[in-house]
Amino acid sequence: MSSRTFALILAGFLFTLSAGAVLLMRTIQPEESPSAEAFVRAAPPETLESPTGSWQTAGMFGAQYSVQYGQWSLRDDVVLMISDGAPVYAPMSGTVPETEALESGGSRVIIRCGDGTEIELHPVYSLRVFEGSRVSQGDVIGSGKNSVLLKASQNGMPVDPLTLAE
Repeated sequence: MSSRTFALILAGFLFTLSAGAVLLMRTIQPEESPSAEAFVRAAPPETLESPTGSWQTAGMFGAQYSVQYGQWSLRDDVVLMISDGAPVYAPMSGTVPETEALESGGSRVIIRCGDGTEIELHPVYSLRVFEGSRVSQGDVIGSGKNSVLLKASQNGMPVDPLTLAE
């Protein structure tokens, strides 16, 4: 492995690590610290379920080297494999603030959860949801073809969707 390749891998790892640290610092602010009472009353957070029914991936969040293009890039999504026509499920409960038809086909669907988490899925075909729809985790929101890109953010910061599944 060349020193340049090693440096690029290290830079990608450090970027991913620092993004998590920024999220942690942004999420837990001393002036916003909730009382112990709030922790007792709060419902347990919902974990992310696979929108395709499995976690078979073709692309992962973070630094990734493309053999085809011969370069490194940073992914802010996870690419999940899906059979043509298979259902796409809501990975978390929430409200759909936006859907957008894509030029390449299908639609982009955003699900806003009540805890500052926002989920984006695309391309989704044969939509069963629209702007303003309330979805529950596991509801069918459409269908897929080959792959579905899954993005997640918490309080506006991109996060690895797979960390929400743990």
